Amino acid sequence: MTMNPQSSPRSTPRLKRWLPLLGVGAAAVGGGLIVWHGSVTATPQERPAVTVTPPAPVPVAPIATPTTTALDGGVVPQVEPPKTTATIVFTTVPATNARVMWGKKLLGTIGPKAPLYIVRPRDSGPLDVMILAPGYLPVQTRAHTFADNKLTVKLTTPDQKQTLWGYRMPLDAGIPVDPTSAEQLTPPPAAGDIPAQPL
Repeated sequence: MTMNPQSSPRSTPRLKRWLPLLGVGAAAVGGGLIVWHGSVTATPQERPAVTVTPPAPVPVAPIATPTTTALDGGVVPQVEPPKTTATIVFTTVPATNARVMWGKKLLGTIGPKAPLYIVRPRDSGPLDVMILAPGYLPVQTRAHTFADNKLTVKLTTPDQKQTLWGYRMPLDAGIPVDPTSAEQLTPPPAAGDIPAQPL
């Protein structure tokens, strides 16, 4: 025999819980309809007069914009055109002489107190450059052209390369082989081979 889920014994406590709320909701809706019906049938003389006062205006400070005078005597706001170029400034730490290469092309040199300024068309794509300084490891970096940028490149000496992120120690291959040694030129016997006995 299959039972209807609405008539199951488990669903009756739920119905008992919601029944008072449904009654209150129905009474509120019915009372609202009676009040609404009474206000619709009331004559205009019986309705109370309601006066609405608008809120006081909020004082707004004028926005300071550069202006020019038009030919007819009016004032026209001056609008700056969007920039069409992006300026990229390269410096190094420590300040030293360095070359900035873009592929094989030399973009310029950075001096100890003279940064390198590069002007490129705005949104022309990133510049992947290499910073080369004598006595330091080469540094690859990227400069973007969607806005003006300042790149300060930290240079690292070869003896401090283990301080760089991602550095790996070189693998130790063992003792270097001397090519003139006769012992090292003969291969060792294979496993299971018995060396020949002298006669």
